[in-house]
Amino acid sequence: MYGYRRAEAHRLQNEILSQELSHRIKNIFAIVSGLISLTARANEAFGEASRDLLGRISRWGARTNSSGPTAKSPSPRARK
Repeated sequence: MYGYRRAEAHRLQNEILSQELSHRIKNIFAIVSGLISLTARANEAFGEASRDLLGRISRWGARTNSSGPTAKSPSPRARK
């Protein structure tokens, strides 16, 4: 029984770490998108390129968010 509990604790810890990493990656995408938007507002010539770049980042973020071990897993905290 002890081995099962230990394995479950490791699985839960890995899941929490994976969710934290996913959250940090989402934050990075938000920061990069914000910087692009601010630059586009300050420089009209960058407008079209910024829309293209924001679209690419958005699609990349969506792919990153929809793949991986936490994409379909409920929060470990929600299970308690």
